[in-house]
Amino acid sequence: MMFPSRLCLIAAVPLLLAALAPCRGDDDVDSAKDPKPTAYALCGRDGARLPACKDGSFDRLGREVDAAVKAALAKAPPIAVPILKRDQFWFRKMIGSAVDDAADQSKIQNRTLDDAVATLHRRIDMLHAIAQGFGRAGVTGRWANAFGTVDITPAGPDAFNVVLSGKASYGGSADYLQQICKANAVVRLGADGWLSGNVAANRDTADAQKPALETALLKMRRQGDSLRVLAGDEVLNKDNDTDFDCHGANQLTANYFAIESAPAANGRSAAAPFVAPTFDCTHPATESDEEICADPGLAANDVRINKAWKRLLPRLDAVTRRLLTDDQRAWAKSQPERYTSTLHPAWAKQTSFVHWTALARGNLAQLQRERIVMLEGYDEKRRGFEGEWWGYNATLSVTREKNGKLTADGNKWFEGDYKGGCDYEFKGSADGDVLRPDDKSKNPDTMERDHGSLVVNRADDEWAKRRVNSDDKLHAEAGEGKCKRSQAVSSTARLFPVRRSPLGNSDR
Repeated sequence: MMFPSRLCLIAAVPLLLAALAPCRGDDDVDSAKDPKPTAYALCGRDGARLPACKDGSFDRLGREVDAAVKAALAKAPPIAVPILKRDQFWFRKMIGSAVDDAADQSKIQNRTLDDAVATLHRRIDMLHAIAQGFGRAGVTGRWANAFGTVDITPAGPDAFNVVLSGKASYGGSADYLQQICKANAVVRLGADGWLSGNVAANRDTADAQKPALETALLKMRRQGDSLRVLAGDEVLNKDNDTDFDCHGANQLTANYFAIESAPAANGRSAAAPFVAPTFDCTHPATESDEEICADPGLAANDVRINKAWKRLLPRLDAVTRRLLTDDQRAWAKSQPERYTSTLHPAWAKQTSFVHWTALARGNLAQLQRERIVMLEGYDEKRRGFEGEWWGYNATLSVTREKNGKLTADGNKWFEGDYKGGCDYEFKGSADGDVLRPDDKSKNPDTMERDHGSLVVNRADDEWAKRRVNSDDKLHAEAGEGKCKRSQAVSSTARLFPVRRSPLGNSDR
């Protein structure tokens, strides 16, 4: 059963996710599927007076990059093609930002163009080397991508020395525009097929007296013809730079490609089979689909979600099955939206044009873990209100106090606005399938059972529509708002009974 990450509703379909069709967004994400020609603005502004612009050599470099991309893609296995296209898309965004930053300055120095030219030359050389590296066995040798390199050498039975070097310049001289990080580790092969070990960051001479950090975890594994590297903590908003003691550790998490062929050392290949998700990785529909195909752990989660979904549906009555299918559709639609917003997280006051690859991967993994908990731990036998309730955009925990009162705590969130959610915190008494809230205001928090689901604040959908007048002033008769940034936002949510598990713990 196919489980694409971005879904569109279609009419008159059976209650299976296979009936949900992928839809494509009309945005920059599509450029990763069909990379645009490399074009830069530098020669179109003050830089036109520079020799490399006058003689056309800068433009020729752009064309050489495009030719090198096409040559590498022609040799890449079908599953590696989308990941290499994505890597080139990220490179183009990165150097495009650097060039645009330079072109916006009042006076362009020759060094600015020299740096851009050198970067393009390195990319051309790298792409030619990548074209020769497809088919390499094992993990030893050099691997590279748009952001850096990984060098792997044997270190004993099933163990390897790893040196990571990340370097990405988005223009300017500020730290946040210069993503540079070096680290090393010894990794060992585990039963799960991953190589893993603690990382110790390389330090400048001035910092030689500081104790080496050994808290960050490095994991890597072959995924088809690329090497998947996970560097640092997956927790949302975790600053991996702190553990690595360098700037740019976030971008070490990515896929790397073999630079020319290299034999496996002494038979220790650390080979691992490609982990396929439930959809076709030669044609991923969204950026989150690309990320799932690129990562064995995310792909395994995708398979587990689909298995749990198939097992759960037959246990539900027809109405609950329909309601849960609507929730599953909404969750699947939100997945690529959340991934993209975390890759360029302006909401977290990060620079929105810098790629935060570890943060985005961690967010996507968290979404999958939460869904696994919900589907595998679905409590269809629950009666009453007590317990955990989850939905695609809200959670609620209901407990009973000694005096018999019910207490509800939770929250609802919104895509693209991580600070604009709604908080639930209320009490009341159960009256059959309805909670009688202690709050006697015009628009109190409410709960009611609806077949196998729980509806929170059902009336707030209607209240929210009329809470704000046409002049953006609060309507005196529309009840109080329950959400943080907008009084016109509704706190209504439909949730489902879940037996909680540590697997789904969230930092939201």
